Amino acid sequence: MTGIALKVSGWSSTANNPNDVWRVGAYRNGSATLVSNTVEIDVTENPQDSAGVLSVDGIDVEPYIEQIAAGVDFELTEVEISVTMTDSRKVG
Repeated sequence: MTGIALKVSGWSSTANNPNDVWRVGAYRNGSATLVSNTVEIDVTENPQDSAGVLSVDGIDVEPYIEQIAAGVDFELTEVEISVTMTDSRKVG
C-alpha cells in the first residue's frame, strides 16, 4: 500500500475545530494492532490536499480509516488506495 485518497461530501462544522482530520493506516498480515506509521489527511475542497502517502508492506494489508473530530457532519463517498505489487527476493 503506497497511498490513499479520500473523497467526502457534506463536510461541515469544521471551522475552528483543531481536530478535524482523517487518520489512515493499515493492519499488516492479520495483526490486530494498527501499524505505527499512520497519516493524517485534512480533507478540503482541493483534491490535492485530500491525499496522503503511506508505505505499508506485507502479504495481507488491510486499510484503516478513522475520522477524528467531534460534531462534524460528513459523507465519505470514495476511497482510493494505491498499491505496488512486488515479489519478495526470498520467493523461490
